[in-house]
Amino acid sequence: MKDKDIIFFDAVCELCDGFVNFIFKRDPNKQFLYAPLQGKTAQTYLKPEDVKALKSIILFSEGKSLKESFAIKAIMKKIYPRLSFLIALIPNFIFNKIYRFIAKRRYAFFGKKESRYQASQHQHKYFLP
Repeated sequence: MKDKDIIFFDAVCELCDGFVNFIFKRDPNKQFLYAPLQGKTAQTYLKPEDVKALKSIILFSEGKSLKESFAIKAIMKKIYPRLSFLIALIPNFIFNKIYRFIAKRRYAFFGKKESRYQASQHQHKYFLP
C-alpha cells in the first residue's frame, strides 16, 4: 500500500464525496488511497494549516502535497492518461480561480453532511482513518 497516492478530502462535503466516488469507480488499478482531511492520516502527512482549512482536495504523491488544479490534474492524468492533455490545456491560474470559487461555496451549492464519509464494504480497504 505504500506505493499508492493518497487523496485527502473534506469528509462532510457532498461535492468531495461525489468526487471520491467518481475517482474510485474509474480507478481499475486501485492506485489511490483515500483519507478525510478531518482524520488521523491527514494529521500525519499534511501541514496543520492544510488540515485546518478544509478547502482543497489534496493529493499526497511521492512525498509531496499537490492542491487545487495541480491535484485534480495529477489525479486525472493517472485515471485518464490519454485524455489528460485536454484538462492540461486549462491554465492553472484560471483553473485555480474556478476551483476556489466552487470550493468556497461548495456547501451552499452541493450540501454538507451531518456525519463524515462512510466507505462502502468494497471500498473500506482503500480508506484510511
